[in-house]
Formats: sequence, C-alpha cells, structure tokens
Amino acid sequence: MEMITTRHGKIEKIVDYLEKARIRKQKRMQQIETLNSWEKLKAMGAIKCRDFPHYTYPSHRALCDLFHNDNWAGDRCFIVGGGPSLIGFDFSQLDCERTIAVNRAFEYFDPSIAFFMDNDTFYKKVMDGKFGGHTKERFIAHKMKVTLNIACSQYEHGVYSVPISERPQMTTDLKDGLFEGGNSGFAALNLAVCLGASPIYLLGFDMKTNGSGKQSWFHAGYENPGKDSVYRGWIECFDEAAPTIKELGIDVINLNPDSGVRCFEFNKFERIVQ
Repeated sequence: MEMITTRHGKIEKIVDYLEKARIRKQKRMQQIETLNSWEKLKAMGAIKCRDFPHYTYPSHRALCDLFHNDNWAGDRCFIVGGGPSLIGFDFSQLDCERTIAVNRAFEYFDPSIAFFMDNDTFYKKVMDGKFGGHTKERFIAHKMKVTLNIACSQYEHGVYSVPISERPQMTTDLKDGLFEGGNSGFAALNLAVCLGASPIYLLGFDMKTNGSGKQSWFHAGYENPGKDSVYRGWIECFDEAAPTIKELGIDVINLNPDSGVRCFEFNKFERIVQ
C-alpha cells in the first residue's frame, strides 16, 4: 500500500490548487466590493449563484440559470476535441446528436454547445480575426457559446459563463462551477457530467505526441503550439476523475483506441452510431 505524506506530489498539487482557488475567490470578493454591481458580476459569470442566494435578478449570462443539472439526463453526448485522429472525419454524422465542440472544433459542424476556456489563446484570437473572418462570423452567430470563466473576463456576443470550481475535482452541479483539469477537453467533460449525459463519447481526445515534440490538432491549430509534454499532466486529471465518474453511473467511452487517455472504455465511432 502506498503511503501518502504531506510531501507527496499529489498532496502538493492539491495544496497548490487550493491556494490558487483562495486567491481567485479573494479577487472575486474584491470585485464585488469595488463594482458593487450584482448584475454586472453575474453577467460576467464571475460568481456562483449559491454565493449570494438572497439576490434575485431578471437576466444575465450565467449558464447555471439557463441549464439545470441533468438537462441531458438519459441522452448520449459527443465531445469533440482537437486531436489529429479526426483528420478526414465526416462531422455530418453528428447531426441531431447532443454535442460539445471544444475550442476550434465548432468550425466543422454545428454543435449543441461551443465550449472554450482560453481567453487569450482562443476568444481574443477569434474576435481579432486571427483564425479568419469566417470563423469569427460563425462564432458570433452560434446560439450556445459557453466558457469556463477562469479569469472573470467579460465576453460579448452572448457567451454564457460557468465559474471555475474552488476544488480540484470533478463537479456535479453547475452552481459549483467546473474543474478545469488543465485543458478545455477536461472542463467540457465536467460540463457534460453536470448535464447528466450518459454515455459520453470522446472524439479527438488523442493527447499523445506525434513525434514533433509539439501539440498537434486535426484543424489549423494555433500559432506557437506548446510542448507535447503538457499531455502528461492532462492525462493525470482524467485518470483521477475516472473513478468519480464511474461512481456517478455515467459511462464515458473514448472513441480513439490509440488515445493517450487510457482510463475509460474504448470503442470506435462506426460501431456505436445507430
């Protein structure tokens, strides 16, 4: 049996995350005192509903007041990541399915939810036209854009916000926010869990090196891609979340048998489509 001490890497990671969460919460409270505007903060998605239950408000962009937990209960869901295993994939096969597109995947089909959490590397680049005018127009026109609002940023064009969770673990309630897990794909999985979808199918969750030493995607990708060593930490988050998801009775199936994420059941897309 492994003995875990306070010097263990997992403990250090949790302590580090909790300290960062404490700082984030402190900043949010400072914003509240400075702005003194509940409506503005809710519009930013910067605070959770249960933080201030005595407030009521008519309209805002907080996802937890649009979607209820288990809105997708009993429905299957496909989460589309950016891995190169999707090169040549026929995205029309996802028509009429519950779908969450992660980052630039929304450019290839019309997902139920276009999800992102990277303000600088995604949202700002989209709005500045860095990915092309067509991508910007498509993003603005999409009816259900959702962000994990890590930095309490303000978004335009109807983006709905979910706050970041205060605890480093998979959540089950939108009012608790989502755990980011280091990558948008993990946060999208947490969103699908909160919505009660099952089974949840993962497409393009490759998370392994292609030999270049850099991250790679099935689409055009991004300028200055990061080192592929980031995948190791992301995979750890999936490994740690898998038992919790299983206890919830939610089935997660990875549709890339060659994926670096090995903690879920595997299958192939052509075998499960009916």
